[in-house]
Amino acid sequence: MSFAQANVRMEDASIPKVPVAAPGEDPAIDLVHLARQTDGDDVLEAELLEMFDRQSAKSLQRFVAADLCGRARADLAHRLRGSALAVGAWRVAAAALAVENENEAAAEGAREAPATLEALAASVDEARQTIAALRP
Repeated sequence: MSFAQANVRMEDASIPKVPVAAPGEDPAIDLVHLARQTDGDDVLEAELLEMFDRQSAKSLQRFVAADLCGRARADLAHRLRGSALAVGAWRVAAAALAVENENEAAAEGAREAPATLEALAASVDEARQTIAALRP
């Protein structure tokens, strides 16, 4: 069963329960988008989600632990955004874009606001929880 089917047929008890977005809100992971990206290949979907799970965790660790300049932080956010777009993690992508833009401005002398990094961390955590809920 594909991840897209798990998102659509939540009433089936054999399907893993994933967090459902509020009306008008994007889900943490758009499983329909992911299924389209992988042409419904369940194995590829799982592989991409696992790679995104690992990469997003490592990226957050680097933001917190590494002493990176604004340009390096913007590049890291840019890579995370690209990965998020590939798997349908729209909120992660939006938060990563905000961090990217903020760090590009910081490279030019503007102050960085910790709220954008906190929003990124929250969206990544939500996406990772959704991925964990999808594991067999």
